[in-house]
Amino acid sequence: MTPKQLSIVLFSLFFIALPMEVLHAVLWLGHTLYEWIEYGLDLLLHHAFGFDRRTTQIMVFYLMLLPATFALFLLLKRAWVTCLQLHYKSKQYCAKLKGGFDRAKLLRSPKSVSVPLSAIVGLTVIGLLSF
Repeated sequence: MTPKQLSIVLFSLFFIALPMEVLHAVLWLGHTLYEWIEYGLDLLLHHAFGFDRRTTQIMVFYLMLLPATFALFLLLKRAWVTCLQLHYKSKQYCAKLKGGFDRAKLLRSPKSVSVPLSAIVGLTVIGLLSF
């Protein structure tokens, strides 16, 4: 193997395989932590309230869905703000080239994002209260 071929192999191992292995390890640890939390919450509900396993699994599912839905809401809200900022900056750049623009129109809150997420959170709460 020539030194050039060896450097290509080492480059691919170091810059492609190593980050993939690190990402795999981080995702595996995250999944294992999630399973431990789920199992612990399942045992807590089973021993504290005396529910059967099926009921506690359904309750744990809805309890774990709430933080995930809230995190998704925050992510979409942040994405919307970032899109507005990028749009505002592009409008500023275009305004320098052409003329003015309506800034107040950009600052309105999006109803298309908040209404469906509110419905998901509401249905999740109703599902939890139905037990």
